[in-house]
Amino acid sequence: MHQQEHQPAAPQHLTFVDPHTAICFGPGGDDRGQNSGTLMDMNQPAHDRAALRVVHSAEQMLPPEVVEKIYAAAAAQPPLSEPPTVARRFAELYRHARTEAGAVMTIATVAATPVGFAYGHNWNWDRSTDAWSSELRERLGEQAAQSIENSFALELLAVTPTASGAGIGRQLLNSLLEAAPSSTAWLQTTDIDSPARHLYLATGWRTLGHGPDAPNGKPGLVMINQTPGQD
Repeated sequence: MHQQEHQPAAPQHLTFVDPHTAICFGPGGDDRGQNSGTLMDMNQPAHDRAALRVVHSAEQMLPPEVVEKIYAAAAAQPPLSEPPTVARRFAELYRHARTEAGAVMTIATVAATPVGFAYGHNWNWDRSTDAWSSELRERLGEQAAQSIENSFALELLAVTPTASGAGIGRQLLNSLLEAAPSSTAWLQTTDIDSPARHLYLATGWRTLGHGPDAPNGKPGLVMINQTPGQD
Protein backbone atom coordinates (compact mmCIF):
# COMPACT_ATOMS: atom_id res chain seq x y z
CA MET A 1 0.00 0.00 0.00
CA HIS A 2 2.11 2.80 -0.27
CA GLN A 3 3.82 5.02 -2.31
CA GLN A 4 5.53 7.86 -0.96
CA GLU A 5 8.77 9.50 -1.14
CA HIS A 6 6.84 11.36 0.94
CA GLN A 7 4.13 9.77 -0.95
CA PRO A 8 1.37 9.60 1.42
CA ALA A 9 0.16 6.83 3.33
CA ALA A 10 -0.69 5.06 0.28
CA PRO A 11 -1.13 1.36 0.53
CA GLN A 12 1.11 -0.63 -1.73
CA HIS A 13 1.04 -4.16 -0.51
CA LEU A 14 3.36 -6.92 -0.78
CA THR A 15 1.90 -9.78 -2.55
CA PHE A 16 1.28 -12.08 0.24
CA VAL A 17 1.69 -15.21 2.18
CA ASP A 18 3.89 -16.86 -0.45
CA PRO A 19 5.36 -13.83 -2.14
CA HIS A 20 5.21 -11.88 1.05
CA THR A 21 7.75 -13.68 2.86
CA ALA A 22 11.06 -12.66 4.05
CA ILE A 23 13.96 -12.34 6.34
CA CYS A 24 13.09 -12.68 9.97
CA PHE A 25 15.03 -11.87 13.11
CA GLY A 26 16.46 -14.11 15.75
CA PRO A 27 15.62 -14.98 19.31
CA GLY A 28 17.32 -11.83 20.52
CA GLY A 29 14.29 -9.88 19.37
CA ASP A 30 12.35 -8.05 22.04
CA ASP A 31 8.77 -9.33 22.09
CA ARG A 32 7.53 -5.88 23.01
CA GLY A 33 8.22 -4.75 19.46
CA GLN A 34 11.78 -3.47 19.67
CA ASN A 35 13.40 -6.33 17.82
CA SER A 36 17.12 -6.22 17.20
CA GLY A 37 18.21 -9.86 17.09
CA THR A 38 20.41 -11.61 14.58
CA LEU A 39 19.25 -12.72 11.18
CA MET A 40 17.80 -16.21 10.98
CA ASP A 41 17.76 -18.60 8.08
CA MET A 42 14.68 -17.54 6.14
CA ASN A 43 14.19 -21.12 4.97
CA GLN A 44 14.09 -22.50 8.50
CA PRO A 45 10.52 -23.65 9.17
CA ALA A 46 8.56 -22.05 11.95
CA HIS A 47 7.23 -24.95 14.00
CA ASP A 48 5.62 -23.02 16.82
CA ARG A 49 2.25 -21.35 16.79
CA ALA A 50 2.51 -17.65 16.00
CA ALA A 51 1.49 -15.12 18.65
CA LEU A 52 -0.18 -11.89 17.53
CA ARG A 53 -0.06 -8.54 19.25
CA VAL A 54 -1.50 -5.14 18.40
CA VAL A 55 0.49 -1.98 19.13
CA HIS A 56 -0.49 1.68 18.81
CA SER A 57 2.73 3.56 19.57
CA ALA A 58 5.77 4.01 17.33
CA GLU A 59 8.02 2.89 20.17
CA GLN A 60 6.39 -0.54 20.24
CA MET A 61 6.23 -1.00 16.47
CA LEU A 62 8.91 -2.83 14.51
CA PRO A 63 12.00 -0.76 13.65
CA PRO A 64 12.08 0.51 10.04
CA GLU A 65 15.12 -1.64 9.23
CA VAL A 66 13.18 -4.78 10.17
CA VAL A 67 10.26 -3.74 7.99
CA GLU A 68 12.66 -3.04 5.13
CA LYS A 69 14.38 -6.43 5.35
CA ILE A 70 11.13 -8.35 5.54
CA TYR A 71 9.67 -6.40 2.64
CA ALA A 72 12.79 -6.64 0.50
CA ALA A 73 13.10 -10.40 0.83
CA ALA A 74 9.40 -10.91 0.28
CA ALA A 75 8.99 -8.56 -2.65
CA ALA A 76 12.04 -9.92 -4.45
CA GLN A 77 10.04 -13.08 -5.16
CA PRO A 78 7.54 -13.48 -8.02
CA PRO A 79 5.04 -12.18 -8.84
CA LEU A 80 6.34 -8.79 -7.57
CA SER A 81 10.07 -9.25 -8.28
CA GLU A 82 10.82 -5.78 -6.92
CA PRO A 83 14.35 -4.36 -6.49
CA PRO A 84 15.65 -3.50 -2.97
CA THR A 85 15.15 0.20 -3.67
CA VAL A 86 11.38 -0.27 -3.37
CA ALA A 87 11.74 -1.73 0.12
CA ARG A 88 14.00 1.15 1.07
CA ARG A 89 11.39 3.65 -0.06
CA PHE A 90 8.61 1.88 1.81
CA ALA A 91 10.72 1.69 4.96
CA GLU A 92 11.16 5.46 4.80
CA LEU A 93 7.41 5.83 4.33
CA TYR A 94 6.89 3.64 7.38
CA ARG A 95 9.41 5.63 9.44
CA HIS A 96 7.11 8.65 9.15
CA ALA A 97 3.72 7.00 8.75
CA ARG A 98 3.98 5.12 12.07
CA THR A 99 3.59 8.47 13.86
CA GLU A 100 0.43 9.43 11.95
CA ALA A 101 -2.86 9.76 13.83
CA GLY A 102 -4.56 6.43 14.36
CA ALA A 103 -1.45 4.41 13.51
CA VAL A 104 -1.79 0.72 14.36
CA MET A 105 0.49 -2.26 13.75
CA THR A 106 -0.20 -5.96 14.20
CA ILE A 107 2.85 -8.18 14.63
CA ALA A 108 3.08 -11.96 14.42
CA THR A 109 5.95 -13.64 16.28
CA VAL A 110 7.21 -17.17 16.75
CA ALA A 111 9.57 -17.63 19.71
CA ALA A 112 9.90 -13.82 19.92
CA THR A 113 10.91 -13.65 16.25
CA PRO A 114 8.80 -11.45 13.93
CA VAL A 115 7.33 -13.53 11.11
CA GLY A 116 4.79 -11.02 9.80
CA PHE A 117 3.25 -7.60 10.25
CA ALA A 118 0.58 -5.25 8.97
CA TYR A 119 0.16 -1.56 9.64
CA GLY A 120 -1.91 1.45 8.71
CA HIS A 121 -3.25 4.80 9.97
CA ASN A 122 -6.03 7.33 9.60
CA TRP A 123 -6.65 8.91 6.23
CA ASN A 124 -8.31 12.20 5.30
CA TRP A 125 -7.91 14.40 2.29
CA ASP A 126 -7.23 17.64 4.18
CA ARG A 127 -3.94 16.19 5.45
CA SER A 128 -3.12 14.34 2.24
CA THR A 129 -2.12 17.09 -0.15
CA ASP A 130 1.16 15.76 -1.60
CA ALA A 131 1.56 14.84 -5.26
CA TRP A 132 0.88 11.13 -4.75
CA SER A 133 -2.38 11.80 -2.91
CA SER A 134 -3.48 14.34 -5.52
CA GLU A 135 -2.91 11.78 -8.25
CA LEU A 136 -4.80 9.17 -6.26
CA ARG A 137 -7.78 11.49 -5.91
CA GLU A 138 -7.72 12.40 -9.59
CA ARG A 139 -7.51 8.80 -10.80
CA LEU A 140 -10.20 7.58 -8.43
CA GLY A 141 -12.63 10.36 -9.28
CA GLU A 142 -14.36 12.49 -6.67
CA GLN A 143 -17.16 10.09 -5.80
CA ALA A 144 -14.79 7.19 -5.07
CA ALA A 145 -12.34 9.52 -3.34
CA GLN A 146 -15.02 10.70 -0.92
CA SER A 147 -15.79 7.10 0.04
CA ILE A 148 -12.37 6.87 1.75
CA GLU A 149 -12.54 10.23 3.50
CA ASN A 150 -11.92 9.78 7.26
CA SER A 151 -11.03 6.13 6.70
CA PHE A 152 -8.13 3.84 7.63
CA ALA A 153 -5.30 3.39 5.12
CA LEU A 154 -3.81 -0.09 5.21
CA GLU A 155 -0.22 0.53 4.26
CA LEU A 156 1.60 -2.76 4.23
CA LEU A 157 1.18 -6.44 4.99
CA ALA A 158 3.94 -9.06 4.90
CA VAL A 159 4.53 -12.61 6.12
CA THR A 160 7.84 -14.50 6.09
CA PRO A 161 8.21 -17.66 4.00
CA THR A 162 8.76 -19.69 7.16
CA ALA A 163 5.23 -18.80 8.26
CA SER A 164 3.43 -18.80 4.92
CA GLY A 165 0.47 -21.06 4.38
CA ALA A 166 -0.49 -21.04 8.07
CA GLY A 167 -3.20 -18.38 7.86
CA ILE A 168 -1.05 -15.75 9.59
CA GLY A 169 -1.68 -13.17 6.89
CA ARG A 170 -5.43 -13.43 7.35
CA GLN A 171 -5.01 -13.16 11.14
CA LEU A 172 -2.82 -10.07 10.79
CA LEU A 173 -5.31 -8.47 8.43
CA ASN A 174 -8.35 -9.23 10.60
CA SER A 175 -6.61 -8.05 13.78
CA LEU A 176 -5.56 -4.80 12.14
CA LEU A 177 -9.07 -4.04 10.91
CA GLU A 178 -10.53 -4.82 14.35
CA ALA A 179 -8.09 -2.35 15.91
CA ALA A 180 -8.56 0.34 13.25
CA PRO A 181 -10.37 3.49 14.42
CA SER A 182 -12.61 3.53 11.33
CA SER A 183 -15.02 0.95 9.92
CA THR A 184 -13.88 1.85 6.40
CA ALA A 185 -10.42 0.79 5.27
CA TRP A 186 -8.67 1.04 1.93
CA LEU A 187 -5.44 -0.07 0.32
CA GLN A 188 -3.59 0.02 -2.95
CA THR A 189 -2.00 -3.14 -4.25
CA THR A 190 -0.24 -4.12 -7.46
CA ASP A 191 -2.93 -5.00 -10.01
CA ILE A 192 -1.88 -8.58 -10.71
CA ASP A 193 -3.17 -12.04 -9.88
CA SER A 194 -1.50 -12.66 -6.53
CA PRO A 195 -2.08 -14.36 -3.16
CA ALA A 196 -2.56 -10.90 -1.63
CA ARG A 197 -5.38 -10.06 -3.99
CA HIS A 198 -7.01 -13.44 -3.39
CA LEU A 199 -6.85 -12.81 0.36
CA TYR A 200 -8.45 -9.39 0.11
CA LEU A 201 -11.27 -10.66 -2.09
CA ALA A 202 -11.85 -13.59 0.26
CA THR A 203 -12.14 -11.26 3.26
CA GLY A 204 -14.68 -8.85 1.82
CA TRP A 205 -12.57 -6.24 0.05
CA ARG A 206 -13.86 -4.91 -3.26
CA THR A 207 -12.35 -2.90 -6.08
CA LEU A 208 -12.79 0.86 -5.77
CA GLY A 209 -10.71 1.96 -8.77
CA HIS A 210 -7.12 2.58 -9.75
CA GLY A 211 -4.52 4.89 -8.25
CA PRO A 212 -0.95 6.04 -8.92
CA ASP A 213 1.44 3.66 -10.60
CA ALA A 214 2.66 0.73 -8.51
CA PRO A 215 6.33 -0.34 -8.56
CA ASN A 216 5.63 -2.39 -11.72
CA GLY A 217 4.86 0.84 -13.59
CA LYS A 218 1.14 0.18 -13.96
CA PRO A 219 -1.77 1.83 -12.12
CA GLY A 220 -2.23 0.32 -8.68
CA LEU A 221 -5.50 -1.38 -7.74
CA VAL A 222 -7.38 0.46 -4.99
CA MET A 223 -9.62 -1.70 -2.80
CA ILE A 224 -12.04 -0.85 0.01
CA ASN A 225 -13.42 -2.76 2.98
CA GLN A 226 -16.34 -1.63 5.14
CA THR A 227 -17.19 -3.21 8.49
CA PRO A 228 -20.67 -2.15 9.68
CA GLY A 229 -21.01 -0.90 13.22
CA GLN A 230 -17.31 -0.59 14.01
CA ASP A 231 -17.06 3.19 14.42
